[in-house]
Amino acid sequence: MEAEPYTRMLLELYVSANAIVEDETESEARAWLAGQRAWGISKRVKDAIPNPSVYADLSQATHGDPRAIPRALMKVAEGEQTIDWGPSITGQTEEQLHHLAFAARDFSVLLELVGFDRQPELDAVDQALQRIKPDWKPDAPNAGLG
Repeated sequence: MEAEPYTRMLLELYVSANAIVEDETESEARAWLAGQRAWGISKRVKDAIPNPSVYADLSQATHGDPRAIPRALMKVAEGEQTIDWGPSITGQTEEQLHHLAFAARDFSVLLELVGFDRQPELDAVDQALQRIKPDWKPDAPNAGLG
């Protein structure tokens, strides 16, 4: 649960950065730097991702909504729902780490799109992400948002 606010922030930054890269007029960049994109980010993110409920879950954790706590602690195994107290690596923790890996990959691609050198490790990262999510394709539109 601790990583969900950071995941939300990275998702918002990615959506904003992607809009800036795609806008040839540079007006999106100027508006973002002038602080004119503080409102409406939720709608822009929900429009950009395949499953908008993901953003709602991330928002709950960010704002201290108590509904985030059971989701973070709940383990579902063989149809049973249990809460284990104590240190462990949960499926949710692993999922958050995957989201952070996709975000790092997407920011590398965005930097390449605006003129920075391609990261030599990017192909290896893509291969690792494909092992995590076999149906993911690095060259698909919005590849890291899936």
